[in-house]
Amino acid sequence: MTRYIPSPLRYPGGKQKDIPLLAGILEQFERHNEIKEYREPFLGGGSMLLYSIANLSAKKYWGNDAYPLLIDFWQETQENVEELCELIKSLKEPYHGPTKRSQEWTEFRIKYFQKLNKLPNDRLHNAARFFILNRSTASGTTESGGMTPLAYCKRFTDSSIERLHNLKGYFNRNVKFTNLDYSKLLSGRKKGVFIFLDPPYLTAEKSALYGESGKLHKGFEHQLLAERLRKCPHNWLMTIDNSPEINELYSWANIISFYWKKPYSMTNINSNKSIKDSGKLELLISSFEIDPNELANKKPNTVSMVYQNINSEDLKYLDLANKKEILVSPS
Repeated sequence: MTRYIPSPLRYPGGKQKDIPLLAGILEQFERHNEIKEYREPFLGGGSMLLYSIANLSAKKYWGNDAYPLLIDFWQETQENVEELCELIKSLKEPYHGPTKRSQEWTEFRIKYFQKLNKLPNDRLHNAARFFILNRSTASGTTESGGMTPLAYCKRFTDSSIERLHNLKGYFNRNVKFTNLDYSKLLSGRKKGVFIFLDPPYLTAEKSALYGESGKLHKGFEHQLLAERLRKCPHNWLMTIDNSPEINELYSWANIISFYWKKPYSMTNINSNKSIKDSGKLELLISSFEIDPNELANKKPNTVSMVYQNINSEDLKYLDLANKKEILVSPS
């Protein structure tokens, strides 16, 4: 694996920690297939795109997201990252109060929001505002979460701006960012297109994590996505949460389950406490076959087992195993 620059964004459901596993799949795929163009319809924090640019042989890369401010950020990072970083630095205000909610923090936050809301409505200032909120809100929820004093002090730092600046020159002319409906990236008859999808998770819909007030998460049409992927002429790989509904929608595709035995936290926007889950069961769904035995040698230590070809009977065992943090194959 070639070294790559990690994403400067904090993003709910980001794939930074999943890259060793996903990289193994891409390496396996490239041994038998040529990737000429890499696409991501749900770009988000961009961790997989950043990895792919450094490691794949593709000549073109296409990152897309339905969130306009997110794409403003990525386009400015590509074309104007130095000015973007300077603007962010100029907008950063010192705060030396408590990192727990307090009257001092409330007054600071109100004044700071007023400052951000007075910025010009152009791509550069929108990108700066997006980055500031992304680093300062609960778990990087940006417009769907609230600024917290802990995130502002610990995550919106000079070093976070420096990580953004490190992307200078990383995106060449063969990389493009768009704010289109995801279906545009699934169409066309070009040869050698590979698509990685990380759509909003079904079981987390109530959390409303994406977009202004969570509107890009609420009501996402998973059935429509499944129908479109079934007709998609390109090779694709998707990560999604495990549920009977998702398994049913993709019963025609290749499904592998993997269990993350790792702390997963989401900061409550009303406090500094984190809600933690000791592990979660997710699905890798693809248009092509994946050898899970080969992945077993490349997966992170936090992945306890790879489980292939799940059917409805297996799900009963997996649901029980998930609660006990153990996976047992039915005999």
